[in-house]
Amino acid sequence: MVICMKIVKRLFRYRLTAIFMMIGQIIVLFTIFGALGVYNKAYNKENDRLRSLYKNVIQMQITTSKKTDVISGISSDVEQCNLIIKKKFSVAIAELGKACLCEVILKDNESLKYPLLSGRLPGTKKNNEIAVGKNKAKIAIKQGDDLFLTIEGEKYKIVGIIGSEVSDYWDDKLVLHMDSIGDNVKKALTKQVSYSVELCSDSDIEEKTYSTVYGNIKSYDGDSVIEAVKINSDNDSVLEQTLAKENLKINVIAYCFCILNCMVVSEFWILQRRKEYAIKKLLGMGDMRLIIDMMREIIEISLLSCCAFLVIYMVIGICGGADISITTRNILLVVGAEFAAVLGTMLYPIYKVLKNKESFKYI
Repeated sequence: MVICMKIVKRLFRYRLTAIFMMIGQIIVLFTIFGALGVYNKAYNKENDRLRSLYKNVIQMQITTSKKTDVISGISSDVEQCNLIIKKKFSVAIAELGKACLCEVILKDNESLKYPLLSGRLPGTKKNNEIAVGKNKAKIAIKQGDDLFLTIEGEKYKIVGIIGSEVSDYWDDKLVLHMDSIGDNVKKALTKQVSYSVELCSDSDIEEKTYSTVYGNIKSYDGDSVIEAVKINSDNDSVLEQTLAKENLKINVIAYCFCILNCMVVSEFWILQRRKEYAIKKLLGMGDMRLIIDMMREIIEISLLSCCAFLVIYMVIGICGGADISITTRNILLVVGAEFAAVLGTMLYPIYKVLKNKESFKYI
């Protein structure tokens, strides 16, 4: 403890620059952890998105020639794959006062890739059932032990909560099953003239299965237009796009600004110590010894800043404001970014020493 107090006293013999350098380093650490939090959030979200994909998908964009019900019989005699309406279909939710995109399971021959936090997916047993993400569950009306949403003027029981423990990818999801929807949602479906339907499977999709779906649509509306695209979803990552949505650039810009700020503070660091360094030079201290002496002080202040940051971060964590997983990758990222910040802080002092090799021209 005595040794620590001596080190702190030595570091704070020039209080102003030491305090400002500590503040700069603490802000640097906050920007590093802020960027790391954004990256982790985007990384987890992208992993959840990839886990939601099937290995083989046939996307069908269906445009009907008239307002007729081509959906009710679309899954007839389909014995392979899952058939799901995705995108382009929305339902009105009274509790929100607006319409939201909804997915409708038309046929489930294989395991469905909706991760459940609780409950189950809607099925064929009862009418007016729905599974929702965490955000939609928050606005639901509670009656007894059950949660309900009013969709298209009809009350739907929430039978399952879809979601992930590590990301918000599923939080706004709405999932219905064709065999358990009410009359009003069926009417909303028939009013559609454009549908986006996916035939998806983790195994190969047989031509016979697609032909069956195609024939079912044409049997209801022979003049409908069907545009089909086969997609292999392996390694289909869009992490960069996810990061762009999470505003990682703001953290990177703040980090760069903080390093520049530390470099400016290091100028005042030199000015406050000009006489001390000039005397050391006159007493025979070499350039390398002087540089090492400066580096030691800056590193010690950086370590002290890290300790102060950890205390602040733990307090924030106790209050529920911090959530960074400790992994080898995260530790290496933090150490690397902090090393870059310390190196940036030391550049100017090293430059001043090397530029004035004969002596420090301050006195």
